[in-house]
Amino acid sequence: MRPPVDQPRRFKEGDRVCITAFHACGVCEMCRQGYVAYCARMNDVYGFTCNGAHAQYILTPEASPLPLPESVSFEQGCLVPDPVGTPYHAHKRMGTNATHTVA
Repeated sequence: MRPPVDQPRRFKEGDRVCITAFHACGVCEMCRQGYVAYCARMNDVYGFTCNGAHAQYILTPEASPLPLPESVSFEQGCLVPDPVGTPYHAHKRMGTNATHTVA
């Protein structure tokens, strides 16, 4: 049984979403610049400072989910926030490309 929640404003039941492993505040300088992984007021990290996400339903702030387009499968979508997104962001910041060797 799902826990009762307030009526959502950004998403509706059935929307396809993925979430990051943490809750960012959304208002600090890093969050406003889009660097939510460096949030100065990191609220919760699933499985560390709050319950993990291996459940049918979880309660998360409405700002945390990211829309998942129909063209992206759930299997692909689960890779977006951490296993792919984190290294992609690092490579983008470092300016590496296919001609570079990184170890």
